[in-house]
Amino acid sequence: MSVLSKESGGDFNVGCIGKDVENFLGNKRRKLFEEGDAQRLYAYFLDRQCKEPGFVYSMQVDENGCMGSCFWADARSRAAYQYFGDVVTFDVTYLTNIYKMPFVPFSGVNHHHQTIMFGCALLVNETVESYIWLLRTWQEAMLGRAPSTIITDDDKAMAKAISEFRHCIHETITVDEFEQEWSSILAKYGLVDNDWLQNLYNRRDKWVPAYLRTTFCAGMSTTQRSESMNKFFKDYVRSSTMVSDFVHQYEKALDARYFKEKEKDVCTKSTRAIMKTLWKIEKDAASIYTRKSFMIF
Repeated sequence: MSVLSKESGGDFNVGCIGKDVENFLGNKRRKLFEEGDAQRLYAYFLDRQCKEPGFVYSMQVDENGCMGSCFWADARSRAAYQYFGDVVTFDVTYLTNIYKMPFVPFSGVNHHHQTIMFGCALLVNETVESYIWLLRTWQEAMLGRAPSTIITDDDKAMAKAISEFRHCIHETITVDEFEQEWSSILAKYGLVDNDWLQNLYNRRDKWVPAYLRTTFCAGMSTTQRSESMNKFFKDYVRSSTMVSDFVHQYEKALDARYFKEKEKDVCTKSTRAIMKTLWKIEKDAASIYTRKSFMIF
């Protein structure tokens, strides 16, 4: 939008809003699908579902029969969610396919503190409607169970952009401490009437650590897990990858993650934990926890 505004001499001369641009790009992506690519993707989903009854997928189709956004999750991801789905993080990455469709992986943490997948999607656009469809489709695939906590990247740029707020946000322990420091900073820098900061403040219970100390986050406080997973997938796909090839590469990437989990399972079962004390509680914990969880304990 900023480019269009600059080229046309101002926002009022553009003739459209940001949502119009997003929808236009989405329609362009639909038309970009090379002949047979969408059909091969659909055939892949059908084949997986026949071979693996727990595999689920959903594809949007417009009034012209063109493919839109798609979501899929294998049986292992759905099973993992029933054990480890208390906290879910998702972030959007780009350039993972030839159509530059945003890739949205749902991820979490398992008992080895490894990043695991709970399904993913390729979106035609990032409109509110697309995300509503995605979240509803994903929750249905997870048997209707909603996570206790969802971590997104909505406000992660704030702490990086405004260094003055870093201590206020990340180093206050209690809610009262945060409130006092926040008010002090707004007064000091004349930001009391800043609409952007007021909007963030109104949602402070969703992102300020002082408000989330009693909320279980499985050791995650940012979308770092999603970002690392995005980097992991980029070893398997490139910006030139067709969508029908993308799902095959995604399957290979998932297999690699599951193999890492099996390695940790074997390590836990075949090795003995190193004790630091003679206390019974430590011995009991060693017999129950995975090696990684016991080290943290």
